[in-house]
Amino acid sequence: MYMNYIKPIEKDSSSYSATRKKNFHKKGPVRILLLGVFALASLGAVNDYANFWGKHRSLCELGKSEEALQLATERNLASSIVAYIEGAITGNLAPCEYTTIPETGLFDEYPPITHEAGTISTRPEGTVAYALTITRCPEVYTSTVDGTPDPGENIFEATAIIKDEICTLETMKGNLALGHTLYGIINPNGVTCLQPGSNTEYYDRVSMLQDMGYRAEILGQPIVNDQLLLAQPYINENIENDIGIRDSTKLHAFRLVEHPVVVLFDFERMFQHQLSSIVQSLIDNPNLKGYYVRTPDCNGNGNSLIDMGFLVIKPSMDEFNNIIDGYLNTPYDPELGWNSEGHNQCDGKLGLPGFLSYYFATTDGYEELDRCWYSFTADEACINKNVQQDARTATELANIVESGATSDTNLSPEATAANQAAQNFAAPIHEIHVLEVNEEHPNISAIIIQEGSLAIMEVYVIIMTSVRMMIKGNDAQGNPTIGMVMSNQFITDKQHIEQISIDPTSIHESPVEEPAADAMIRNAVTSPVVVKQSTFICGKPTDCPPNDPHWTKSQTIACEEIHSIYFLDKRRAELHMNKISLSDQIGQFKSRSFHGYCTGPGPENYLGLKDNSAVTIKPDWQVVCEPMVCPYGSYVTTECTCSLVDNPCEACPSGTRCQLAPVLMCIDCECGFCGSNNDSCCES
Repeated sequence: MYMNYIKPIEKDSSSYSATRKKNFHKKGPVRILLLGVFALASLGAVNDYANFWGKHRSLCELGKSEEALQLATERNLASSIVAYIEGAITGNLAPCEYTTIPETGLFDEYPPITHEAGTISTRPEGTVAYALTITRCPEVYTSTVDGTPDPGENIFEATAIIKDEICTLETMKGNLALGHTLYGIINPNGVTCLQPGSNTEYYDRVSMLQDMGYRAEILGQPIVNDQLLLAQPYINENIENDIGIRDSTKLHAFRLVEHPVVVLFDFERMFQHQLSSIVQSLIDNPNLKGYYVRTPDCNGNGNSLIDMGFLVIKPSMDEFNNIIDGYLNTPYDPELGWNSEGHNQCDGKLGLPGFLSYYFATTDGYEELDRCWYSFTADEACINKNVQQDARTATELANIVESGATSDTNLSPEATAANQAAQNFAAPIHEIHVLEVNEEHPNISAIIIQEGSLAIMEVYVIIMTSVRMMIKGNDAQGNPTIGMVMSNQFITDKQHIEQISIDPTSIHESPVEEPAADAMIRNAVTSPVVVKQSTFICGKPTDCPPNDPHWTKSQTIACEEIHSIYFLDKRRAELHMNKISLSDQIGQFKSRSFHGYCTGPGPENYLGLKDNSAVTIKPDWQVVCEPMVCPYGSYVTTECTCSLVDNPCEACPSGTRCQLAPVLMCIDCECGFCGSNNDSCCES
């Protein structure tokens, strides 16, 4: 079921030259693409990958100076704002309740506006602030190291999807004690941008964010070239070859002092679970200033910096000033790093990622979070770590079924709850069912239900394991066994899961157990609180990237799951919209990844949110279903159900011939191909 949290609003159109539309919820049939076949991988796919990425590697440098005069005259920005005097456009106080969705012309609905400088208006107090930063327009100069990802022409849907993720998590399971406020902190260089495909028409990003329910504040970077020229001449000369000076715009998150906690994030993040525990710990601990995650090892030598795409802080003007003073006055040496203590081996070393790596290491009050849990990427290290933890938890639970309660206190929270329940139950446990917490069982807990002669334990967890059921039984020789039912309905045994808990790299050793590996790797992606879209590993979802021949088997599954999550979240966000024309999801490229939003590799084949005149309508012959994920080895049928695992050909529509090897394919009988005897393809 989808939540209806968008309500119509009236907007004063005096400052807009285009008509704004109110939105109402659309009720009726929902259409999404059916895909039940996998494409055949070939050498051509490798070449497609090389050609695709080759076209998108180069960055166009339009200059290394702040084009203040050009921005002021051509993009309707007040010169005072370009000179980094703060101005503000305030968004709605209830971001999940109010959103204006344009009826036509996504970018035409937001014409350029002259934003005059002024003071920040009153902010809401006491809520958790989620702050998104925009430092530039996609068509203007960006530094060599892009520290602030920009979705470009897909900015409307990107902001909508992130909003939907946050609103969904914040309004579920009773997490309304504080509430939340969405912020867009926008550098003047990212306010008025060229419309996609145009060299003359501009649109206003502030208005777009405001209509999406964000409080948009136009704020220049707090660290400018004049300061660097005097205090840090080396950084001033080289920062544009690193992360760029506008990266410091993110520091404005520390100035949102009306809020007890600020979550700073970027467009690559996907929120999967609530941040309640770390938010509450920040509020409860007066000595705690913030949480951070580090980037992956950048050079194979264990070096990393701060990942500025996810930072949870307690805002403070004192800390804001301390960081700026420290950045300007801490000696930096290109060989020795910050204060001769390193933090200079990775891209971003001259900006906030490098300095805050030094600052957090030398300043009390900041704690590091597990990046595999709060900034997961599809790198082998995080995949293996999450798979191993998943397998350990499942093994601990299975041990309770096998041997009863244990005196071991070094257990996972889930196994600890199960063990406590077993200690208070005299009889043996026959089954364990792993279930998600709910209103009746809101915390990690375990109960035992007696059903006839069977004792069934229900373990309620916040983060689901890949093993959903453990069943005690006996093999053909009468030896006791523990069957493990995976999330994709594949049945394995405790011995296999226990081996993976010891050595996660063994996950692909047995072809027979590949369905179990598939379930565990997908769980390694869906379990983390925050996932990064892994642009440098998996590619941007909206670029419809083909499989990379350099991916490992685990990365292929993980990237497929990351892309799948993005498009499932997109679909949920779309169902909260109205008065906007959506393309039918007719794409047949990597259906398990893209759920019908990609007709082929490359951004030109992406079916994004477009003007009414550019929407894609499905052909009459095509069946379109809501996105659905079938069990391993099963496929979507023309009735929008999953085929039987032992009969995948059930997914092929009438008039086609089913081919099982080397992959499942449904061959059109009117395709024109013929067999070796010159007969039609469906008679060969």
